Order: sequence, then C-alpha cells, then structure tokens
Amino acid sequence: MHRLHAYLYDYLTKKGYTATATAFAQETKIKHDKPVPIDAPEGFLYEWWAVFWDIFEENHSKSGSQEAKAYLDVSITHWESYAIG
Repeated sequence: MHRLHAYLYDYLTKKGYTATATAFAQETKIKHDKPVPIDAPEGFLYEWWAVFWDIFEENHSKSGSQEAKAYLDVSITHWESYAIG
C-alpha cells in the first residue's frame, strides 16, 4: 500500500495539485522525500492508465492504437499456443 500512496502523491504533485498532495501525504503519513521507483514524466499511474486504456479500447471496441492491436495479437497467439501445447 505504501508504494501506491507514493505513486498517488507523485501524480498529484506532477499535476500541480500541491494542497491536495500535502493533505494526502499528511493523512497517509507517507514519507515523500524519496523518489518513486518508476519516475515517469506525468506520473507512473497516469502512464499505466494510458497504456491500459489503449489496450482495453482495442480489445473491446477495436479503436485502440496499432501498438495495442499488435500487443493483443501477440498475447492471444502466446496464450493459445500455451493452452494447446
């Protein structure tokens, strides 16, 4: 849970929500003096969500990116060969 709190704090500060980040840090009692393990430009949670949403959109409505389509094609092929073989 500590890592999730650290990433939430990181996201809030990178988006400029300083007062919210401060209140969050106080309430969760996280130590925010160390950098997060994955320091993405817009925050790891934002980056993760963007990738997740792209793959989700491709899988459900076929409107994701070409990268998401390629990822799903490879994943499906991998799991089908794993199930068969």
